Amino acid sequence: MKTRFQYGAPALSGKAGDLTYCFRKDNGIVYARRNRYPRITDNNHQFGSTVRNLYRIKPSPGYINDLRTYRQAYLKSHPANKAGFNSWGNIYLKLMYEMQRFYPAIDLKSLSRGEITLRDLPCKSVKSSIEAHLLPIVAGWELLDSQI
Repeated sequence: MKTRFQYGAPALSGKAGDLTYCFRKDNGIVYARRNRYPRITDNNHQFGSTVRNLYRIKPSPGYINDLRTYRQAYLKSHPANKAGFNSWGNIYLKLMYEMQRFYPAIDLKSLSRGEITLRDLPCKSVKSSIEAHLLPIVAGWELLDSQI
């Protein structure tokens, strides 16, 4: 739920009693939600181990900058559709899972940088990912060619 503060109180962030307050920098709105702790299942552990392995690849700074540039261009061309494009990390994970959907033989739990270059996978650069239709086309995508 959106929250309003009286008397010009500053934006809250964090926990206060039974509620958690979240401040969104992009729109300046504070949201409040009840404190809930989800049940941990096997799916959570599988997802966690996959994400840990994907971040162990350690993309190069140029690749990360290309993902940030892609994010900015995407938000300019699709202002109403911001879902999943909050940071370079979200785009990186979305790209990897989309690649697994197109190439089911790829195991994201054991994927390494060496395997990416050896098999010439499309996630090696943002440009090749767009050419392989793993990410939507944005303006200036031809320049996003830094290797992972």
